[in-house]
Amino acid sequence: MGWKENKERLEPYMTEQEYYSQTAYAMEIADYWTRWLPKMCRRYETEHGKGSLYQRMKKLGKELTLQSMDLQDDGLNEDQADEIIREQFQYEPEPETMQEDEEEMSEEDKRYWKVLREIQRDRVLNGL
Repeated sequence: MGWKENKERLEPYMTEQEYYSQTAYAMEIADYWTRWLPKMCRRYETEHGKGSLYQRMKKLGKELTLQSMDLQDDGLNEDQADEIIREQFQYEPEPETMQEDEEEMSEEDKRYWKVLREIQRDRVLNGL
């Protein structure tokens, strides 16, 4: 994804320049949180002030980048480190839209989350 695809969701929290000035992890977090956790994003910005969500995403992105580098220093390759790091932020918490706004989701999004839940269930059942 990127700014153009997510502009409407991202613009309340950051400028295009701010979006692209972040780490790759921070951009992924911004894309995921604003798409699947919109209420959390609004609540955080309201409670902590304008620009606070962007600052939080930027800080978390830097922390995750450093963690990835540490994992690579410990012998993992970049893809392995990325997989471990992404699991920390990509699928938790469960998207609000699944719980409260499912009727407004596109059929494509519903299929995506159904498959994702099946994959996660299989990982748990198989001890992965």
